[in-house]
Amino acid sequence: MPDERATPELSIPWKVIAVSPDMMDVRYGNRTYPYIWRSSLAISVFEPRDNLPDGLCDQKIAFLKVTCSITGYQPLEGQGSGTEVRFPNLPIEQVTRLLTEYWGCYGVLLNVAVFPQGTPPELGNLPHILDFLPKNRELARPVTSTGEVLTASTSSLKLNSSLTTTEKNETQIGIKGGYAAGDAGGWNVEGNIQHTWGTTREARSETGIDSGGERRTTAGYSTSIDHLYTLLTGYHPGTNRAAFFLLPRPFTEQPTDRLSFAPGLRMIEGVQEFVLIVSRPSNMPGLCIEVSLDTGHFPTRVEYAEQAQELREQDRRRVEFSLVVFAAGSVVGGVGTQTVRLEDSPSATFRTPDGWRIDSEAAGQGVEEIEDTSTVVARNNLQAYQFRAVDSRTVRITGLLRGRDWVWDGEATLRKRYRAHLLREEVATAAPSRNISTTMLSTSRNLKVCYLSRDNCPEPPDETQIISPNIPAPLVRENNITIQYPGESERAILGGLTGDIMRKIQATLVTNASGSEYAPPPLLFTDTDYFKDNILKTLGKVQKHSALMTIPALPEKYKRIKSLEQLSANEVLGKNLTTLRTDTGLSTEDAIELRQFVLKFVVQASTK
Repeated sequence: MPDERATPELSIPWKVIAVSPDMMDVRYGNRTYPYIWRSSLAISVFEPRDNLPDGLCDQKIAFLKVTCSITGYQPLEGQGSGTEVRFPNLPIEQVTRLLTEYWGCYGVLLNVAVFPQGTPPELGNLPHILDFLPKNRELARPVTSTGEVLTASTSSLKLNSSLTTTEKNETQIGIKGGYAAGDAGGWNVEGNIQHTWGTTREARSETGIDSGGERRTTAGYSTSIDHLYTLLTGYHPGTNRAAFFLLPRPFTEQPTDRLSFAPGLRMIEGVQEFVLIVSRPSNMPGLCIEVSLDTGHFPTRVEYAEQAQELREQDRRRVEFSLVVFAAGSVVGGVGTQTVRLEDSPSATFRTPDGWRIDSEAAGQGVEEIEDTSTVVARNNLQAYQFRAVDSRTVRITGLLRGRDWVWDGEATLRKRYRAHLLREEVATAAPSRNISTTMLSTSRNLKVCYLSRDNCPEPPDETQIISPNIPAPLVRENNITIQYPGESERAILGGLTGDIMRKIQATLVTNASGSEYAPPPLLFTDTDYFKDNILKTLGKVQKHSALMTIPALPEKYKRIKSLEQLSANEVLGKNLTTLRTDTGLSTEDAIELRQFVLKFVVQASTK
């Protein structure tokens, strides 16, 4: 008889084999805990021994799970080196404000690589990442006349009996705009976004009946993974490495009073898990796994500088116009003399041609008198005279002109010429461009581990070693992000500015993670340009013009460097670290030491 019993689906029993050591609490009862505002990594593994499909062709399958805890960055978090207050002469609250400022996370790059255990890695013996999840998560912003709709892609992990594939579903999120958008994907949306991006349950269990009527059952494995509601893209399945990018969720406001550096971008915070399916030759005893997590951070507040749009020659124009007014006079003693109002004359009002407006920033606030050929009587009898732009397109001349009193005085005829400075209207009405220049700090976490597989049970490395509670503060790489965008509508800002910022975040993280010669050096936070510039701001106007060579106790090695002989303290502190190294030929370590020495001297001199 056929077996009527169905094989149950199996929940994956993950085994944690590595975790960021500074996240482990190794002191019981002291009521202190590891740092909260540091990202961390954990690696888990499972190797199935049952329900394996036919046709693996002498291959072993392993499931890897990489768990990322993504947080912001706070320099003073923990008691690591580099966080101590170095300027005791400054008010403690000033330094504390800098060291406790919270830098939100706006970009994440995760790299995962697998290698053979016990043998040198070569192209022919490398394991392969057959598939992974999540692969991508996208948000589009199609705009309609009645509102907006976000279209999102989510992934659900389904490890079927082949153990090598994943599946992806599409969902849709509606946003109320004017009136409630319709239901989509089973969600009822009324003025907010509702989603199910938290823990997602994935499973696969199949039952099939062949043509002979005998029941055969197949079963897969199920697990759950946590998702962050952000943009995500995965790269390079089929190789022995995978890369994942997480970028901020655009077009939704931060639900706090935090002022982010860009409208609509939300910080990336929380837990994101990745599951990878790895294939290796059956004679390979285990795997070595290497993971790195790079995160990009921006300060709480960022300054926006506005810059007027540059004008071309064809955007300006000069137009001249004339005023002629006559006032009748008397023959004897002013009898019958007239007084006329200038504004009653048609030539006293000038209007700009279509498409042009008066340039109020030009000479005379856009209009000036350039010639006066009036008679002597007109000049003497002119009262309350003025000319000005009454609006953006109109110039009006006002005043009173009185005629002659005696026949021998001559006529009272006013003749004047004026010049109006015009600006093309589309240029004049354009909002000034906005410049963003801010510091981006990137941090990097690394984790690597090897394990042996004994009877399909991962055997992790020795975990009995004592973890030091005084792990140094993480180093950061400092980049300056500068973006200029036209001051157009909010929609243009969200589209153009958001895209520019995310592209710069992406490029900066890749450069820093690669360790190329173009990447800035890793620094303590107190060695960054950001820290130096903000310390100087707290001092206000101070005397920093002392010659460098006259500073007391300057180390001798700097006195022997010719490129430093003519520099002042102000010039040293006015350069960023990269420029200081380039101009003086100093190494990174020496440039940092020199700048810290000069900064301490200036602080002490200004606070005495």
